[in-house]
Amino acid sequence: MELLGITAIEDKLQDQVPEVIADLAKAGIVVWMLTGDKEETAVNIGRSCNLVLSDSKLFMLVGIEAADASHRHDAMEKYHRRITEIYEDIKAHWVEGTDPTTSGYRDDNGKFTSIVFVLDGPSFGYFDPDNQEQTDMFLYIGKCVRSVISCRLTPNQKQCCQARKGEHCAKGYVFVYRRWCQRCEYDLGGRRGSRNLWKGRSPSR
Repeated sequence: MELLGITAIEDKLQDQVPEVIADLAKAGIVVWMLTGDKEETAVNIGRSCNLVLSDSKLFMLVGIEAADASHRHDAMEKYHRRITEIYEDIKAHWVEGTDPTTSGYRDDNGKFTSIVFVLDGPSFGYFDPDNQEQTDMFLYIGKCVRSVISCRLTPNQKQCCQARKGEHCAKGYVFVYRRWCQRCEYDLGGRRGSRNLWKGRSPSR
C-alpha cells in the first residue's frame, strides 16, 4: 500500500463556549460534561473549553471493569475504594473560608488549586444507588470540584448521573452535553431548564 495523503478533521467548539464556561466557574457553578467520548478525548475537550485549567488536579475514577459476571463484586468493591480515596483526599485538603478566594482545595504546598473529577461509564456502572455512603461521597465530590468530566457514558447513565445530582444539589450546576458543547441543562437557584450555549442557532441533529 502506498500512502498518498492524509486528511484531518477538526471538531471545533462553538464560538465563545470557553468564555461562557469560564464565567460559570467564576460564579461558583459546577459544570458537568456528559459524553460518550473516550477518556483522552473528553479530557482534551475539557482543556479546550476551560473545564480543566493548566494547573488543575484531576481525580480519576476510570478503568474499573469486570471480566465477567463472577467478578462483578470485586469491581464494585474497587469502585467503592476508589471513590472513598478521592472523597477523603478532597475532604482532608478542603479549606472552608469566608469567601471564594479563601475557600477550596489546598494542595500539599499550601496553594489553592482547582480540582476536576473524571468518571467513565464502565466504572460508574458499579455505583450502588442504594448505598447512601456512596451517594453522599459522590455528591460531596461533585460539589467541591471545578467541573466533572463524565466520559464513555451510555444514554441511561447520562440520565442517571443528571438525576442523582439534580435531586440533591443545593448549589448551581450546568450539565453540558458533548455534541460540540451546544446545549446544556441547568439548575440555578431552583430555576431549571435547558438552552443553547450561544444565541441564534439551534443544535445540530
